[in-house]
Amino acid sequence: MPKVEKAEAAVRLAKTDIWVPDVEAFARYSYQNNVPFLARNFGTLGIHLGYDLFDGGRKRSVKREREAQLAQAKENLARLTDEVELAIHTADNKLERTQTDGEGVGRGCDSAAASRTAYCSKNCCKGPR
Repeated sequence: MPKVEKAEAAVRLAKTDIWVPDVEAFARYSYQNNVPFLARNFGTLGIHLGYDLFDGGRKRSVKREREAQLAQAKENLARLTDEVELAIHTADNKLERTQTDGEGVGRGCDSAAASRTAYCSKNCCKGPR
């Protein structure tokens, strides 16, 4: 879930980044001694607003990339959900099978041990491992 939420936030950011201008604030203090008719010490404060009229489609491509990442995160979430549901269903079926078989499981283990012993005796082993 966190990856999906992170991808959704990235898409929202990419959408707002298209229309919001860049904002910069600045402050500067200067000292000059070369021009006699200007003040020696002066400060400047300001705000700069900038907006790219043409950026070559960069912002739109970033938006599309974020949307693709969101779709990928949603697909991964759906895949993981399906895998978990399948694992739960498989475990439930195995539990149901073991409960209905009862003694059949014990006979199966005995026959497996017997076949292993027979294999080991044919191949000159020193008994079952």
